[in-house]
Amino acid sequence: MDRRAFQIRARFRKAIRTAQIGDGSTILVAVSGGCDSVYLLHLVLAERRRRNWTVWVGHVDHGLRPDSAEDARFVRGMARELGVPSIGLRIDARVWRTAGSVEERARAYRHRALRRMARRIGASTILLGHNRDDQAETLLIRLLRGSGLRGLGGIPLLTSGHPRLVRPLLEISREQLRDAARSASIPWREDPTNSDPRLLRNRIRLLLLPLLEEQFQPGARKVLARTAASLDTARAWLEQETDRAWNELAPRQEGASIRLDRPRLASYHEVLVEGIIRRAFSSLSGSARGLGKAHVDAALRALRDPRPRQIHFPRRVTARVNRREFEMVLRVPPPAAEGSASNGS
Repeated sequence: MDRRAFQIRARFRKAIRTAQIGDGSTILVAVSGGCDSVYLLHLVLAERRRRNWTVWVGHVDHGLRPDSAEDARFVRGMARELGVPSIGLRIDARVWRTAGSVEERARAYRHRALRRMARRIGASTILLGHNRDDQAETLLIRLLRGSGLRGLGGIPLLTSGHPRLVRPLLEISREQLRDAARSASIPWREDPTNSDPRLLRNRIRLLLLPLLEEQFQPGARKVLARTAASLDTARAWLEQETDRAWNELAPRQEGASIRLDRPRLASYHEVLVEGIIRRAFSSLSGSARGLGKAHVDAALRALRDPRPRQIHFPRRVTARVNRREFEMVLRVPPPAAEGSASNGS
């Protein structure tokens, strides 16, 4: 084993220990056919016997390209040659006809499909091939979109859920993985959409990051990935503090209403108040999607003003603020009338 491969394996093992993937686990390795996920599979197989893992290959065909079925055939054939069972799902092409970011929807559908496959085979962990360059790109995307502190950071090593998602290559660059794969004569497939300039991530990867490294900061990818990791640590601490404040406030939830003690809520730092408001909003509406900085700022202004106020949030949520309470209410639409009104005879 050459030095590069040894360093990659050492970082992979460190990530596996941090994620606490135990001996005897059943693992689904998400393999797209690209270099990162293919090399990840080889790393897992090198550890399989020592850790007594049961390993499966999972592939999601998004159906976004005419030749996507070729990727699926490549992955199945590779798994067969390596003696690994494989499982796959194809996403119905009709889902892409709706509005919204294709990249974000593809990620959500992919994770959903992978978890479905993992549950089918009894896997407790899904391994994904995100690398250090993906970290840098993700941080820049979130900065450019105006994410606040909670939205900044990079891609986490571990995403909880059942089954959970683990990304053990986050400390390894894309180029290191490619060099190691070439050295070991490991084949992979190139996704032509990775060079499509219409996608923001691709423009950052192909244009912005090379410019930053050539003209402003050599090693910018590594610096940005390190910054993303630091922000993730700060965000985790902030979530712990938000948990503590939420428990201290002891919100009173009654049906579609959450009541908080206004004077106590106003006594917390604004960063914690924002987290509490987001949590209450999510509890009522199902997620924090759509809740922007302008909505949170309006709530903060209402807390500083002794006069009664009412704030309209997205997704049919309203906040009512008086001297004693900060109440968030989900406006439930009235049930549809049964039948139709009669016109008489």
